[in-house]
Amino acid sequence: MKKRIIGYAVLLTSLLIPIGGANAAQAAPMVALGEAIFKDVNLSKNANQSCMTCHDPSAGFADPANLAKPTKFPVSQGSIPGLFGGRNAPTASYAGFSPKF
Repeated sequence: MKKRIIGYAVLLTSLLIPIGGANAAQAAPMVALGEAIFKDVNLSKNANQSCMTCHDPSAGFADPANLAKPTKFPVSQGSIPGLFGGRNAPTASYAGFSPKF
């Protein structure tokens, strides 16, 4: 269920990034929903990590730990503190340009 919600959040975010002008007022509730989902820590396994934890806007929507010390943190930390997987969180800044599902 959480993976499906996260998938919808990514899809909503990618669909809403290019919206502007007259449609901006209509899109505001959807943008707010996407932002709330992106920041919601309850969607992670241990309810301690949001999408924004690894896709931080201040770090170019990439993992700030990877940017600060790429040799020490070559992959992103998971929901379990101290446990690392085999993947790095890629930047999410180009999500709006990804093909629609």
